[in-house]
This record gives sequence, C-alpha cells and structure tokens, in this order.
Amino acid sequence: MIQRWVSIFLSTVILSTLVACSAADDTGQSKLGTTQEPVNGVQELFGSSLFLGDSIIGGLTNEDLLPGANVMGGLGATVQSTLGNVEEITSRKPSYVFLSLGQNDLGEPREEAKKTFIQQYTHLVDRIRELLPTARVYVLSIPPVDEEAVKQEPRDASITDYNQALDQLADEMKVDYVDLSTLFAANKIRYADNGVHFKPDFYPLLLDYLMEFVM
Repeated sequence: MIQRWVSIFLSTVILSTLVACSAADDTGQSKLGTTQEPVNGVQELFGSSLFLGDSIIGGLTNEDLLPGANVMGGLGATVQSTLGNVEEITSRKPSYVFLSLGQNDLGEPREEAKKTFIQQYTHLVDRIRELLPTARVYVLSIPPVDEEAVKQEPRDASITDYNQALDQLADEMKVDYVDLSTLFAANKIRYADNGVHFKPDFYPLLLDYLMEFVM
C-alpha cells in the first residue's frame, strides 16, 4: 500500500513539473518567434530578425532558407516604398532589422539622386527606431553587379559612391554598417543571367557572413 501511494505521489510531481515548463516556454515570444518553428540552425539564429529590401534580399526565402515571416523583399522596392510598409515592419516585432536597399534608388543626376536616397534612408531608420526602440538596426551595403550589368545600366557604376554615403549615414546614426565587399572578395559569387541578382548558393554565404553580427 505504501509503495502504491509513493508511486502516485511521484507521478503527480512529474506531471506538475511538465505543465509548469510548458507554461514557461509559451511566455514572452514575439510574433516572429512563433510564426514558424525553426528547422535548422540558420532559422533558429535569425528567428527574431527581419530582412528588408528589394528582390535581391527576397531571395533569402529560396529553397526554404528562411521563412517568409523573416523576409520582406519586393521586386522594385525602394527606400520610399519600404517606408510605406513601416506598420507591417513594426507588427512583426523583430529584435534585429537588416536593411538591404539601394539598387532601385540609383538615379541621375547622381548627386541629386544620392541626396534624396540618403534623406529617405535616414527617415526610414528614424521610423524603425521610433517604433522598435529595442531593435538593433543593420545597414547592408548595396551588393555589386557584374561588369556586363554596368555596361547595360551605367547608373550601376555609382554603387560604390552610394555605399560610401551609407557608411557615413550609419556612423552618424549610430547603427551598424555591414560592408559586403569582403564577402564578395572571399567568395566566387555566381550571378543570375541579368548580372544583378544571384544564384541560390549566394544566400547561405550571406547568412554565414552575417552570423558574426548577431551572435
């Protein structure tokens, strides 16, 4: 009889402990953190991150590398159009925000277009920090294009100039600037047919490169 009561008591204690642990796991999770269960180390590491940008950064969802909840990348997206989505950005409650914009903002005359770009970019960063005061913001440099793309679209030659302006902006606004030139110098990056977008194998390299900034 004593042995039976001991067994019942132990079962009750174990059940209570499991319930308590389950309740603790369900608290304090953001919308991003609960949208999709991570299926690999990359998704787990970037589970509270949001990547904002154009179709280039949108490639992070290729082959289920990252779930759609962590990426807002649209074809032809500009800084101004991203500003129009600031409420959606806020609703996802990211802890880390990676901005990858500029390819569609290149224009002529160069100095005037660059001035407008930096003004709009500054406004975007201000809005994100206003609405997400605890989020850490990263400004990614505009990825380079291949030589043939520059011949087809001469304005792409101004990418280096724009990136210098972004570096200065990040320094003045006290946010992190991520120079992707090191990534491209260390790897043979494969471009898609248009010389602007990238093959799928670029994106794991990009996330590996960004890991050091969030760990």
